[in-house]
Amino acid sequence: RHCIKLLQSKWLEQYPGENRVAFATANALDMRQFGEQQWDLVLDKFALDAIAARDAANGARPHDAARCILEVASLLSPGGIFILISWSSRAELLAPYFEVETCGIPPLPGE
Repeated sequence: RHCIKLLQSKWLEQYPGENRVAFATANALDMRQFGEQQWDLVLDKFALDAIAARDAANGARPHDAARCILEVASLLSPGGIFILISWSSRAELLAPYFEVETCGIPPLPGE
């Protein structure tokens, strides 16, 4: 939550009076707190990585990653965008859940 508050304060500092952006945190497996709200953009920085990488010994349940994606999908407005920032050496854990659209960023050398 500290990171979200910091990001929000930086945003307001740079864009005073801009009120079209909302910052929120949530349980990635249960987004009921938002009710019927819809969002144009949802940003995930490593949460799905952590969920997909868990094993049964660490509390993982089958289909948790898919559930997370469905929860995000339920929040997106029509045409909304889900941005997933992932830095995983185990991309195969997430690949089955996505049809990937990229923004034209070339791969790093050696990839």
